[in-house]
Amino acid sequence: MANEKISQLTDGSPAQAADQLLVNRGGTSYRVNAATIGDPTVFYAVDYGVVDDARFNSDGTISIGSALLTSPTGNFSSADNGKLVIVVNAVTGAYPFGTGLVTQVSCQSSTQITLSTTSNANISGTAMWAVGTDNGAAFNAAATAAWTVGKTLSLPPGVFIVASPPFVTSVTCTIKETADLCGATGTTNTLFILHPQISAGVTGNSQPIFYKSPTFTGWGPTGNADIMINNLRLTSLFGNIPIVGGYTMFIFGGAGSSLRMRGIQVQALNASTGTSCYIVNQSGGEGYFDLMNFQNTNCHGIGIGGQGCNNISNSVLAYFTVGSPIVIGTSVIVNLINDYITTNASLILGIHSIVNVFGGNYQNTGWDCTATDVILNAYGAHFLGNYGGGNNITTTGAVVKALGCHFVHTGSPTGYNIAGSGSFWDLGGNTFSATTSAINGPTVYGEASATGTLLTAGALALSAGWGTSAAITAVAGANAPIQFTITNGTVSTGASPTVTYTFPKPYLVAPLWITATQVGGTNPQGTFVVSSITNTDCVLTYSLTPTANDTEIVQLQVFTQ
Repeated sequence: MANEKISQLTDGSPAQAADQLLVNRGGTSYRVNAATIGDPTVFYAVDYGVVDDARFNSDGTISIGSALLTSPTGNFSSADNGKLVIVVNAVTGAYPFGTGLVTQVSCQSSTQITLSTTSNANISGTAMWAVGTDNGAAFNAAATAAWTVGKTLSLPPGVFIVASPPFVTSVTCTIKETADLCGATGTTNTLFILHPQISAGVTGNSQPIFYKSPTFTGWGPTGNADIMINNLRLTSLFGNIPIVGGYTMFIFGGAGSSLRMRGIQVQALNASTGTSCYIVNQSGGEGYFDLMNFQNTNCHGIGIGGQGCNNISNSVLAYFTVGSPIVIGTSVIVNLINDYITTNASLILGIHSIVNVFGGNYQNTGWDCTATDVILNAYGAHFLGNYGGGNNITTTGAVVKALGCHFVHTGSPTGYNIAGSGSFWDLGGNTFSATTSAINGPTVYGEASATGTLLTAGALALSAGWGTSAAITAVAGANAPIQFTITNGTVSTGASPTVTYTFPKPYLVAPLWITATQVGGTNPQGTFVVSSITNTDCVLTYSLTPTANDTEIVQLQVFTQ
């Protein structure tokens, strides 16, 4: 640990002073766990020339044909001459100075600089901009050094521009080694601004442009490797990173390794063709994603192909303008645990996949369950919105089971909570609300949610044949089974009177059949024939002419699939 300065924290952070230290390397100070000081398993990126000098804001002004960039908050300096400059139209995602390695040529003042090329657009006061050193090669050198010997790479806090993939190496590790990547905690964390040139080296499909897990050799009892990536922030400042040659690419990727990611934030990161870029692509092994925060992106979020047990928990995936927040591959098991997903796109479930949803809020998000042999199990989750062709969940032969969930469809286009073919198992405690109707297509089993609202006398309407002032009393039950007493009227009884029963809580589909039996009362024993059944009510016709002032005690049962 040569040339390193270590001091106890004195910033008044009560929970940190006892177990954390400040490390100063090359003039950069950041917190590390005290146990890692002198730890030979940790490499520090600042030892490999990484420079924390990037500045950015969203108040730039540029003009067509001019090489000037003006910003009232620029704090520009001639010391930045030769450094990279990124300028983005935040509305269109375009780069008005091009996607090449544009640099600062000169500094006119603290609020204005001259760039190495001219602008092709006018933007007044709203252009995204960043100025700083290209750290791609320095980070890559640090990663190569650390992972060649199977050690963790520790990253400093700060803002870093990268114009080439910083953590994509050709390193091979043994199963006994690690290739972890640990960013800094704090307000800024370790923030990377992706330059549009970062994708220039893509030459085929499914290639990484930021991080890829190294190749591991040897055999392990739970897969090839278990890699951890923590506390990173990424953005392209709304810029559309070019898709080269029409190939697909990804930001983070694990292949054959278990990838554990925690505390990752991706904000305003776009690609020129969003559906050709994944933020995370876990093509093999298992994925454990916790405290992820992806917002304002047009890329696919998390693509999962590892056929193990994959978890996405306590995460926010929001405002995906084009891509899907989650794409699940063939024969993959995924657990979604207390996540908040609000997008204008659908989650896509692959063939033979199983998705278990435990809690969470899914707003304006469709669920595409149209692949073969999909199983979706939902427990205590909130499905709200109108995406996915106007439906919350769209199936083609899928099995959907729900317990204690809230399904709401509002707005336009009109649609259903659950639509398509397949089957829906109502395990109980669910509520449904849709602009058209709750169910359209799937076979419904269980109907356990058609309860929870107690029967009242007002749900039972008597026809005139029961006599003047006939009444319903002594009601008991909820939807079914129920019991009630009819007290016949004093006069004007007639043959074959009816009872219309409006269910306190509608069924998703009409019940298969209903039985109603007179089990007591003072009137002679008669029978009831059910002459009409819908999902909201049924009509019972009595076989006798009621005797004035007598009573009939009736029990009713409903049978569903």
